[in-house]
Amino acid sequence: MRIEKENLTLPCILTDAKKLNYGHEQAISLQRLEEAEARKQEFNSQIKADIEKYEARAHEIGHKLTSGKEYRDVECTITRDWEKKTRTWTRTDTGEVVKEDIIPDFELQEEMELQDKKNKKDQRSGLEIAAEIIDEVVRDSLEVNGSLVERAAEQSKVFDDPKSNIVHFEQGKVKGKAKKS
Repeated sequence: MRIEKENLTLPCILTDAKKLNYGHEQAISLQRLEEAEARKQEFNSQIKADIEKYEARAHEIGHKLTSGKEYRDVECTITRDWEKKTRTWTRTDTGEVVKEDIIPDFELQEEMELQDKKNKKDQRSGLEIAAEIIDEVVRDSLEVNGSLVERAAEQSKVFDDPKSNIVHFEQGKVKGKAKKS
């Protein structure tokens, strides 16, 4: 007879210590399983978000390529025609008129108020300018007349003659009296 040894997997009854050990290992395994599933869920969510982002961008670019244009912020000038009560938007890069509409009532009211203030200011300015011009003319006139009086006084020494209508000038000041007629 020949004897050999072979290991077979056979049922064995667990001891209480072995049961406790397996219980602990099972708890750890279940905890790690939950953590792995959470990581998988987070990873799947991130991958899904990335996929959706790339799909959306690809569709957006596809629409641009198909239409041959895209929408961008473009600087425009707004021109207001107060007589026609319209506003016009014109692209500064191409000069193309891109939008027209009616000026809102509140803007029309603001413009009327500004024009009234400006007109009042202009009127005041006109009056102030006129007053300044008059003051300047009067000052110039007084200077010219004063100079003439001084020159006349220096050039002619007229003496006070109580019997005549002659006034004596000396250094631009009246010294005598004119005879009353």
